[in-house]
Amino acid sequence: MRSWLQIQLQQQLLQIETERLLVLENNENFVLQRYRTGLGELKDLDSARSSSAKTRATLAEYQETLAKNKRSLWALLGQNTAATQFDMLSATPTVIQPLAKLPKQDLAGRPDLKAVASSPSNALFASPVWSLLGQVKRSG
Repeated sequence: MRSWLQIQLQQQLLQIETERLLVLENNENFVLQRYRTGLGELKDLDSARSSSAKTRATLAEYQETLAKNKRSLWALLGQNTAATQFDMLSATPTVIQPLAKLPKQDLAGRPDLKAVASSPSNALFASPVWSLLGQVKRSG
């Protein structure tokens, strides 16, 4: 679920950054026109170009992170990224059984713990290491 949420976040960030890049490119064109007519300064044009370039770099970083998160999710789902052609991210996933309806897990009922000892304290503290640690005195 965490991977799916990360992909959703990256897609939203990618969309926002794409829209921001369009605004910055329009701003850059406007500043360039002002500079060519003699109304603007070179530092304004440099600043606009720097902002656009920085946003392009951020956009590329978001695209790479999104691709990495998709590959990770496909690996968790056991699917080949080349064979996956469906858009699994367009809708929220359905939950098969809500957590509220799952039965409570009782540690005393687990067969692996029953095989170890008759009680949890015997299972945890019957080891010779624990008895040895209990005999060690603090030097003080």
